Amino acid sequence: MRELDKPAAVFRAPDEFEHRFDDLQGYDMDTLEPTSKRPRTSERVMLYIRKPTDTIFTPLHIVPPTVAGLAHSLCVKFGVEGAKIKAIYKRCLKGVTVEMDDDMLKLYSNEDLASVEIDAVEDGSYAIYLNEEREPPSLHFAQQPSQ
Repeated sequence: MRELDKPAAVFRAPDEFEHRFDDLQGYDMDTLEPTSKRPRTSERVMLYIRKPTDTIFTPLHIVPPTVAGLAHSLCVKFGVEGAKIKAIYKRCLKGVTVEMDDDMLKLYSNEDLASVEIDAVEDGSYAIYLNEEREPPSLHFAQQPSQ
């Protein structure tokens, strides 16, 4: 118990440390907001996308949740040239195919599932189809014969 015999050490900051908030004197502290490193959930959407032949999904971060943001994300993840994307379509579970717009992307929930088909059109551009999926494909394992 030798530590109890010593006097307590108090931290004294140097003088320049106390002046670091001097430049904030003209601001109302109630109006200052912290800067966030990650966009708010209303400013981004994450979808799980896979090609029809794949069983593994790829996370697709759409920032901002617009058609341009979706096209950029598809270019990065799937190597499609952005200038050659003609249109992006959504195939609903009901079988309806609709051309995507910004309002439709805002209705996506985080972690929705879809498969992507990238079709080449005659003029060298691409038509991209996002096929809505209800649940991930189940993996069937071969059963071991009972002994």
